[in-house]
Amino acid sequence: MSSRLFRVRITASAKNDLRRIGKRYGKKTYQTIRDLIRGLEVEPDKKGEPLRGRLRGLYSCHYSRFRVVYRIDQGELSVLVVGTGYHEADSRTDIYKVLERLVESGRLVIQEDAAGGSTKSDDTD
Repeated sequence: MSSRLFRVRITASAKNDLRRIGKRYGKKTYQTIRDLIRGLEVEPDKKGEPLRGRLRGLYSCHYSRFRVVYRIDQGELSVLVVGTGYHEADSRTDIYKVLERLVESGRLVIQEDAAGGSTKSDDTD
């Protein structure tokens, strides 16, 4: 196991999504997802799956039907959580569809480079 710890940051919109999950689905779900996010400090690339398509360059890990979508910056040893939400295929509120709309609108920019990619969001804390 690697001893390198990653700094985990979360965008303002992902924090708001997490709060909404807590209000709608309860404290246990909120705490479990929060703990999942904190766990990304160690080997985040092994805790999630790489995404494809428009969200290529991001990773997703899950708890039940909930997803935490994040980017890993190996050079800076950081993880940026860009979205949290419920995954329900063919739903307008599906977390992946929400993030794809942000990419289309330019509010979430995912750029791949030789260092493993970079993701920019307009609301990073």
